[in-house]
Amino acid sequence: MSQLLWGTQKVDGRVSTFPVVRVANVVALPGVPKFCERAFDELQDQLFPVEERQSMFFDTIYTDLDEFDFSRRLADVAARFEEQNVQIGSYPELKNKFFKTKLTIETESAESMEAVRIALKELLVGHIVYYDSHAWTDTVAKWRAFKKRELVEAKNVDFVRKLEEAEKIVEDIVERYPLDQIALSFNGGKDCTVLLHLLRLKVDE
Repeated sequence: MSQLLWGTQKVDGRVSTFPVVRVANVVALPGVPKFCERAFDELQDQLFPVEERQSMFFDTIYTDLDEFDFSRRLADVAARFEEQNVQIGSYPELKNKFFKTKLTIETESAESMEAVRIALKELLVGHIVYYDSHAWTDTVAKWRAFKKRELVEAKNVDFVRKLEEAEKIVEDIVERYPLDQIALSFNGGKDCTVLLHLLRLKVDE
């Protein structure tokens, strides 16, 4: 017996008018990708009720090592956590200039997640890349985490001190002048790119 499912959540201020068909545990979503995504967003609470969802924890670690350089040791780490329902994925990246391999972690326990993180950081010590494909979001929290990491893990006290001196200069400018009176000379180089990020950080704060 089939059942028609109609969206109840608004996406972009509207609720879709096309139905989705469900037969037992099989759901037929629209074939056009953008409509498929929209239907899933609207129907997710019907398809996967909140009270039935298993809490999951996800994380991603990037490294500048080729996965063949550590695949055997990675398999040993995965075997250690197998009974804790931890899934570790390894994905080579051939065209990314920042990292060579992406590792994904999926587990049902926050404690297991922390233990796996520690194990992988020990495995990849000196070769972890802190890559962020959405660096413009949550800038304040990420900046604080970056400085803490530099202080605790890398012991780069002088580096962090210089960063904070630069921060203070930009902060004073943002507090002193309206944004429409602040100009930034930008040519795409390293120095002005860092300055652009510092300005964005202080605006977000």
